[in-house]
Amino acid sequence: MKKFGNDVTELSSSILSYLLTMHLPCSQAPSLDIPPVIPDQGPASGGTLVTVNGRDLGIGSRREVFIRRQACQVVNFTVDTITCVTAASLPVLNNLLEVRIDDWVITGRGYDYLSDPTFESISPMLSFSR
Repeated sequence: MKKFGNDVTELSSSILSYLLTMHLPCSQAPSLDIPPVIPDQGPASGGTLVTVNGRDLGIGSRREVFIRRQACQVVNFTVDTITCVTAASLPVLNNLLEVRIDDWVITGRGYDYLSDPTFESISPMLSFSR
């Protein structure tokens, strides 16, 4: 019969680490809300801070977000949200959203890349003189 002694703490730490990295099957796969992304549109030049909403998005150890196959740089996440910054893209409506969490891939639609705004004129043309 083996005695555990101080090994119990080491064993408990290993089990906790294993559970935290979600190697055990989850009762439910992560999912996206409808609409999955807020805001649901931004400029084609990118740089928009978007929040992906869903359920169980905080599980696992690795998460990635792609909009129109362009990586959206993840800056924060919670159990129900992933916040990321959009990359530049062509102006296209209703783009594919892909969220990868470890081995799970969740897809949705709904982010629009719009043409970047342009300035046609600036008024007034004069400012205060010194």
